[in-house]
Amino acid sequence: MLGRSSTGAVLQVCLLVLRLCSSVSQQTVQKCPQTKADWDRESVSLQCQEPNFYHCLRDDTGWFMQLCAQRAWIQKEMCPEFNSRIGRIDVFECPSGQTGCPTTIFWSNAVFLYPECYRNSTKAALSTTPGIPVTTVNENTKDNTQSGSDKADDQILTVGLVCAGVVIVFGVVFVIYIYRRKRQRSNRRNDQDYLKTDNQTEDKNQTETFLRGDPEGQGDVQEMQGQNRSKNAPYVSRGTEEQDVMLSKVDNGNARDKEKLINDDTQKLEDLIKKCEEEKDVYIFAWLYSETVDKREVETEARNMLNIPINLHNNFKTWKVNKSEDVYVFDDWITSDGNENTGDVLKVLIEVLTAVLNRKTKFVFVIPRVIWLGNPGLKAIQDLRICRKKY
Repeated sequence: MLGRSSTGAVLQVCLLVLRLCSSVSQQTVQKCPQTKADWDRESVSLQCQEPNFYHCLRDDTGWFMQLCAQRAWIQKEMCPEFNSRIGRIDVFECPSGQTGCPTTIFWSNAVFLYPECYRNSTKAALSTTPGIPVTTVNENTKDNTQSGSDKADDQILTVGLVCAGVVIVFGVVFVIYIYRRKRQRSNRRNDQDYLKTDNQTEDKNQTETFLRGDPEGQGDVQEMQGQNRSKNAPYVSRGTEEQDVMLSKVDNGNARDKEKLINDDTQKLEDLIKKCEEEKDVYIFAWLYSETVDKREVETEARNMLNIPINLHNNFKTWKVNKSEDVYVFDDWITSDGNENTGDVLKVLIEVLTAVLNRKTKFVFVIPRVIWLGNPGLKAIQDLRICRKKY
């Protein structure tokens, strides 16, 4: 899911785009205000916000338009108009010799002072008559001038850049979302595979126990063997040749299944090891002992190596029921009698490396040195950068 911070940032950018894209709002009117009082009243109703100001101008088709736009300095004997084809303020030449034409430079939003600019007269638009500039200047100085067309171009460029930024942000967030969804599905699929494998193994073990003839199931075995016999025929007891053949088949099947499971887990472990090669921090500290273990010394060394507080109570038994802690100390996993077989070690190592990659969990292994050196799974991780050993 998308984080709240990412969603908030995207919404803020969208609001900025909407403000910029709506920086020129317009509407058609019957006539424009002719006095300052009327002009101010209409300006309040349109609610323009700086850097945009209220304008009421003729457009290039002869209609009167109310709009919010950045104001521009207009040269004398010129009148502002709204060019609907390019969506910006343009100018036309005020009819010469007419009273009411501008006699000095003025702001485009002060056009109401020159009523001749609203009359239907012959016009020479800037877009078709070169050499008639629209000059914009800073309010504090008229020395630094810039054309109205350039200012509009800057605004369009700004809007375009912001819109492109929004598209990029949405693209990045979408890619992250798809990646996280795929990883979650992959984790769920792995969990389902493990559950299926465990169920199959449990079913086979139950079948084997049943065939070997536990006290509660012996009658069922005999009943099974005697279904096609007459009532007076003797049952086949445990240990007969027929039952031995069945047990042999079960043993062979179990051996093949176990070998296949070990091969599959070995491949999974190799894949995880390749992914862990990209990690640079230390996540596994192995304390390999020969005879005795000083747990306080282990705690001190592990804290210095992993750079995290160590809780000795978070052991392997805790890990089996709760995998949400930041660090675990497996001092009760593999003891000196080596009671863990190869398949069980592989499964635990797969879980450990998965937790390292997904949750950055850290682990302390307290294992007899002879066990570590003799187990292929443990030897496979000892050269990783994420693993450190101490003898």
